[in-house]
Amino acid sequence: MQTSTIASLKLPSRIQISESRNEKLSGLLKTIKKDIRDFSLNVFFYLTLIIEKIHKNKNLTFTNYFNKNFDKNIT
Repeated sequence: MQTSTIASLKLPSRIQISESRNEKLSGLLKTIKKDIRDFSLNVFFYLTLIIEKIHKNKNLTFTNYFNKNFDKNIT
């Protein structure tokens, strides 16, 4: 009887630990998903700006744009 009582007392604490770990992992996964979404939106936004500049200036190509602006963007 005591063994089953002790086992039944330990089981809920293990379940609680498992649930808190799942909550932490779930929160981490949500953060990662949000970061990926934000990054992809930023990439889309900047590509749209580059395409608009190229479209306005008919002589400008992607290669010319990156050659002219690559060093400026890094520094």
